[in-house]
Amino acid sequence: RRKELETLRNSLAAKQEAVSVHPGTLLFWQKLCDDEEAKDVVIETADGVVRTHSLMLRTISDPLKAMLSHSMLEGTTKKIRMPECTASQLSFFLRVASTGIISDQDRSPGSQHQPSSRCDDKIEVQVVA
Repeated sequence: RRKELETLRNSLAAKQEAVSVHPGTLLFWQKLCDDEEAKDVVIETADGVVRTHSLMLRTISDPLKAMLSHSMLEGTTKKIRMPECTASQLSFFLRVASTGIISDQDRSPGSQHQPSSRCDDKIEVQVVA
């Protein structure tokens, strides 16, 4: 089973293929992302703060998982500094990472949601299957 998952991860990463996902699954993740009361991490950006779920951060990024361990300051305070990103860019990234949804507004030229190269370089994400 582990080998199958690794093969799937490599295939998806290499081909950037779209994968069919049941609408109920996307709705679940969207509701999770929208649940402000359950968000337990504050990320300080260049122009504000973004609240999110530690579970999501720990799942999508090994460096963030390490930062949120109890032995690190971020794990104790539940605060992360990302001054390279704006709140809008980070919110966009977290929404896409959790739901895969990119709206037409996000695709428009000059969209404020597009991450800067400085922001891109600071967030490492892994494909989770």
